[in-house]
Amino acid sequence: MLREEFCCKNRVKGIHGIFFKHILIIICCGLFITISIPQKSWAFLDFIKRISQNAAQTSRGNTGIAIGEQPTDTIFNPALGSFITQNMNGMDDSLEAYYMFAETDFHFKYTGTNGERYDTKGTDSFALLPVLAYLHHIKDSPMTWGLNFYVPDGFLVDYSYNTKYFGGMKIHTKLVHYRFGPFLSYQITPELSVGARIAADYANFNLALPFGIAFFNTGDMYGWGASTTIGLAYKPNKHLQFGLFYDDTFMQGAAEPKNRDGDIKMCTTPVTNGVGSPYRDFNDIDIEIRNLDFPRSFGFGMAYMPTPSWRFSADIKYYMWDEDWDKLTLKIKSADFAAANPRGTDKIFLPLSIDNQMPISVGVEYFFGDIYRIGVGYHYMDIAMDNDQFIPSVPTTVEHFISAGLTIKPSDSVKIDFALGVGLMDDGKVNTSSYDRSLEKQLGLPAGSMDSEYNNSRPNYTEYNFELGFTVFW
Repeated sequence: MLREEFCCKNRVKGIHGIFFKHILIIICCGLFITISIPQKSWAFLDFIKRISQNAAQTSRGNTGIAIGEQPTDTIFNPALGSFITQNMNGMDDSLEAYYMFAETDFHFKYTGTNGERYDTKGTDSFALLPVLAYLHHIKDSPMTWGLNFYVPDGFLVDYSYNTKYFGGMKIHTKLVHYRFGPFLSYQITPELSVGARIAADYANFNLALPFGIAFFNTGDMYGWGASTTIGLAYKPNKHLQFGLFYDDTFMQGAAEPKNRDGDIKMCTTPVTNGVGSPYRDFNDIDIEIRNLDFPRSFGFGMAYMPTPSWRFSADIKYYMWDEDWDKLTLKIKSADFAAANPRGTDKIFLPLSIDNQMPISVGVEYFFGDIYRIGVGYHYMDIAMDNDQFIPSVPTTVEHFISAGLTIKPSDSVKIDFALGVGLMDDGKVNTSSYDRSLEKQLGLPAGSMDSEYNNSRPNYTEYNFELGFTVFW
């Protein structure tokens, strides 16, 4: 049988296991408290699509579709719940908390206020929301069920730079997608398992960014929806294991404003010698995003263990962005804005043109007996858009991700995972911004009249992650 979990030769049960279970419950409570505490990000945070859901996955290059060792492995593939219980040494319950800490160095080179060339630099340290998962095996039954709470998509930007049309401005943009729901795994045979999850989805969105002559602040917005994931896990022998999953999200179709806290500024003349033309300000308005949704995805993974000490794994996923992220539609609920717009419309289209992506992950692990494991890995994510659609102030793609990690399992009841990762982001140069050309047409301006700070700009970003996970079994 393929070994998915290493067993401690000297089992520690009773009071020792109860102690660690209580410690993890305290940690989980602490992590939930952090969700309610506002955290300021000094530069930016970008993780459009979370590439890993636990530290063990990260340590082996983010492979996780075919390997089932702990509750969060069911997030990508709910069918793995049955295989996880096979390696719990007769125990029926498991609880896991996973946390990521990150530091990002960024440079943004651009032409801004007064036509000067700027190189904005900074370092941002932050912590992501925790991933929490619970798993329970029904005794004398082929079924395993559990609960997951995690953030599958999102980004956060919070810093300042010197814009061409508005001078120095605070940039803040947030998109966070929360997901919570149960999963069920059913073991058809000892080699084959299927699983499914249904979840409630909540998205919180805020856009406050300049696009050439227009500065949009949508205010705080929200959207509700549901999602489903189905998976299959197959283990033909003790050396090989395969996994498949499909995930789809059904949002309500629009991000609704919470209150009248939107704002739009319009200015057609760049700031020169510290002076710019007066701009029209439309404030205390509602702005609605009409087509906010999240991509469908599917993936295939495999793991091969030629000896008890070595394991090799690989995943390939496919994210279908282009159906819902070709353009973003902002509906401006303001009669004054529609009247001031030469086209007489209350809608603005932002040409995101995000393409489908096919990331690939590979990993190698080595097991030192039953207690220790080390892993190294590499994850590649192809670029999601052309450079001219790129918004340099909002980094989009972690193109290369290199990782390593360690697992310690001091007893049958406790598992601790550590991981380190370095992410290198897309640093493509923007020659001519597509947003300038698009807004010129929508606002009835002459072709070539807009020249925002995005033209002739270049970003450079590097992210460093430290990840920590605790799992208890009882």
